[in-house]
Amino acid sequence: MAEGGPEEVFEFLKKNPERILESDSLETILWEKNNIRLKVAKQGKHYFAAIDGYMSQKVRAEFFKKVKSLLPSIARTIQLLCYRMDDADDVRRICRHPFPPLPFIKDMEGNRELIKSLIDCYFTESNSKKDTFDRRIRNALTLLVESDAQSNNAVAMALSVAAIEALLGERKNGITEIISTRVGVLLEPNRDLRQDAKGFTKKVYDDRSGCLHGEIIDGQNDMRIKTRHLAAGVLNAVLGRMKFMKRLDPMRPKPETPQELFEEIEKLEYKGIVPGIEECNVRAYWASKK
Repeated sequence: MAEGGPEEVFEFLKKNPERILESDSLETILWEKNNIRLKVAKQGKHYFAAIDGYMSQKVRAEFFKKVKSLLPSIARTIQLLCYRMDDADDVRRICRHPFPPLPFIKDMEGNRELIKSLIDCYFTESNSKKDTFDRRIRNALTLLVESDAQSNNAVAMALSVAAIEALLGERKNGITEIISTRVGVLLEPNRDLRQDAKGFTKKVYDDRSGCLHGEIIDGQNDMRIKTRHLAAGVLNAVLGRMKFMKRLDPMRPKPETPQELFEEIEKLEYKGIVPGIEECNVRAYWASKK
């Protein structure tokens, strides 16, 4: 076994005067498991990810390949969840250009627990055929990695919608109604606004179809960002629920299954909120209009 690092995985952020930190040297450990550490470090005006630890060359190469694509996508999720969206102007601002600069190191460090959970789910593999949220999150992350890498806005939108379906979908007819209802209950705590949340999600589906069929051209980048943001919100909500249920009953033999959560959502559609889910900034897309 040879020492595996540190090794530069990718240039995390190129020159960006808006996001320069005060210190010229800053480093944080984002994830650590089995003596392997994933770090983000700042050197001058640039950010780098690095892998530290002891591993074989084969394991090192495979881990390197996966992290190289995964970490920028996780950073994108963190960025969207941290973006201030206090009013309609903020909503318009985030959609005026391609994705704003990736979050700098303090944003990443402040969301270390979320990052750890995402990476843990991504690298958790099971031979079981049972439906679990770990598996669903892994599939959703894989789709979001592909979405973020796309140059085509229509394909990127489709992949983000697929990630939402990977988290909340079932093999049933009426998938648009099913997903929009579950998104509304999960992400909108105000029951009076849940129809607006459902309407926004249905519009995402309509826009996705319009883009793929070549019917919509103007505003595709705006729709791409909003769809990716919605996927980030759903992903965060599912993780929040998993964390809550684990804390609620540490002795529970098995984690909550997707079907159990879906049944809970159905019961609460007109009665209350799903416990364990924090309010997400993505609701500004529909709530800011009120």
